[in-house]
Amino acid sequence: PYALCGAKVEEIVFPANTSIFDDACFQGCDQLKSLTIPSHATNFCNTILRYCSALEHLYVHGYYPDMNFANGELLQYTKESCTVHVLRGMKQIYLDKMAECGRMRTVVDDIEPATAIDVDYSLGYQCMNMLLGCPKLGAGFLLTKDQIQAYKGCQIASFQLHIANFEENNLTVMVTKGVGGEILSQTTVAIGAFNAWRKIAFDKPYVITGEEEELFIGVKSTGGLLMSYTETTAPDNVLWFDWGGLEGTNWQPWSDAEGALAIAYTIEGDNLPANIRMTETTLTADDQGNHRIKGKLESCTIGLVDGCDIAYSINGGEPVTTHLDLQMVAKRHYEFEIPVSGEVGAGKNQVDVWVTKVGDRPDGIDSDSHAQFTLVGQSERYERKVVVEEGTGTWCGYCPRGIVGMRTMLENHPDNFIPIAVHDDDNMYSSSYGELNWRFGGFPACTMNRKYDFDPNAADLEKFYQQEVNQAVARIDMEAQWADEAQTKVQIKTVSRFAFDMTEEYRIAYAVTESGVGPYPQANYYSGGEEMGGFEKEPGAVSILHDHVARSISALNGEPGSVPVQPKGMTDYEYSYTLSLPDNIDNKENIQLVVLLINQDTGEIVNADNVRFSGISAYDITVGIDEIIIEETTDNCYHDLQGRPINGNPTQKGIYIINNKKVLVR
Repeated sequence: PYALCGAKVEEIVFPANTSIFDDACFQGCDQLKSLTIPSHATNFCNTILRYCSALEHLYVHGYYPDMNFANGELLQYTKESCTVHVLRGMKQIYLDKMAECGRMRTVVDDIEPATAIDVDYSLGYQCMNMLLGCPKLGAGFLLTKDQIQAYKGCQIASFQLHIANFEENNLTVMVTKGVGGEILSQTTVAIGAFNAWRKIAFDKPYVITGEEEELFIGVKSTGGLLMSYTETTAPDNVLWFDWGGLEGTNWQPWSDAEGALAIAYTIEGDNLPANIRMTETTLTADDQGNHRIKGKLESCTIGLVDGCDIAYSINGGEPVTTHLDLQMVAKRHYEFEIPVSGEVGAGKNQVDVWVTKVGDRPDGIDSDSHAQFTLVGQSERYERKVVVEEGTGTWCGYCPRGIVGMRTMLENHPDNFIPIAVHDDDNMYSSSYGELNWRFGGFPACTMNRKYDFDPNAADLEKFYQQEVNQAVARIDMEAQWADEAQTKVQIKTVSRFAFDMTEEYRIAYAVTESGVGPYPQANYYSGGEEMGGFEKEPGAVSILHDHVARSISALNGEPGSVPVQPKGMTDYEYSYTLSLPDNIDNKENIQLVVLLINQDTGEIVNADNVRFSGISAYDITVGIDEIIIEETTDNCYHDLQGRPINGNPTQKGIYIINNKKVLVR
């Protein structure tokens, strides 16, 4: 857009997905009378009209009233006679927004909605991150059967992606029968160096017949490039990725732990379905056991959607429907929250939630408008302690983000948050815990209750913590006592209890962490940059004491036999375990013992307990002695436990016998 500076033109029309990020784009365009803002403009700047005082007509093809008209910034530079042209049906919405900010203009809703929609999971205006590219890089979408049926008779017209390309390259877009299957349509284009969205039209658009079992829509490169991903998420097995390398095709499902790939495809047709996608949907519970369904909605429907209906059912029972009075437009997220009521039986209950109506039309694609949960009905409610195992290392310059996240969570939730920092390839590496690092694709990373894997920033830690903290199906309590005078072993007694009869196997794992370890130098890429808990003020390598360092774990997935197979509900199960402290502990006064109750079928930590050094009871020599048998003696002489007399008074601590009585000498 900077190429427009000073242009003596009367009309400018931007294509879709243009980045209009700076008011300087139009500096010197004092003859501009007509400006068209496209649908899905990215990085849309509220002050882009600063130098457009001669503007007479503003055509708004996207849906921006909430973002750009509410505060009046967009219109403050235009003359009062400027006419704003908007999409059919949007006139009153824009007038209301203008009234809120006190800058009224003439509004005409004379723009017809498009007959095509871009389908993606990246919400194009979101923050982009870059993946390291390589030759033959590829990405794409796998369409499900219900998507194929919904788009029957429509055509796949183009493919879009956001990349950074620094050399001449060829991109091939394709439609195939499934991943890596028969090619149905493909187009190859040569591209130069650029860093932006690129839309590639198919020479021959593919018309969906509805008979296809699977369709894959993707792109491959012949040279190196960087591909983008965003902070949004996508369902499993929808996005596919191919590192390719020099040898060819190696398609794999894209793990969206880092976010959704910034790719899209365009569907054209006169009979496009109404569709609202549900994302980040969760079932939460408060400490009183009240459940709520929360999530985000994204319209994938052409035009304005005036409200939608969401229904849920428990165990396939009668649906409960809630109407959400939302005015929805494409490419936006709308949060929703509805209470769950109805009969919930003891044990596991299946909860289905889905979008039933989009405006006055049925939702046309069930696979992305449907979520399913397990709601646990229980007569006893258990407090839950949330465990986060964080992959980190002193060599990792971005790992201060995880350090700050863990600190923040422990400060905010000192009683229910258990942090464990699992170091890799540094002085604090633990061989017994090291196997867990294979779970992480890169550092920093973390797993919460071995259920959710994500980046350990404070915001995401808090979000997932709130989902987990009030949903315990079992409890585990621990008592710890030193098992020897040298304090090298700990006798740990646990009591496990389940809310109802379980069909899975459970085990207990015993971990040791230590705080105040070091100091060791921590690589710090936040030095002099964005705010990061004080690390921005520190040098690029900062010497710090490291906390919650994983020193050992008895067995990563738990000790066999520590819980009976398929335990019964509302029954206490006791288990004793002697834990030897590892040799790598620097200061045992800084240790913490952690017990993890682990579901062997899912791998999830269903609950945990912890005790610090100060909570470990003192050594008692009588621990483990069930019975003492002695012969009668009345000679006022001390005897040891084997009945042998001792000359004089005992000189060492222990249990002795005198005149048929057991005494303890400390």
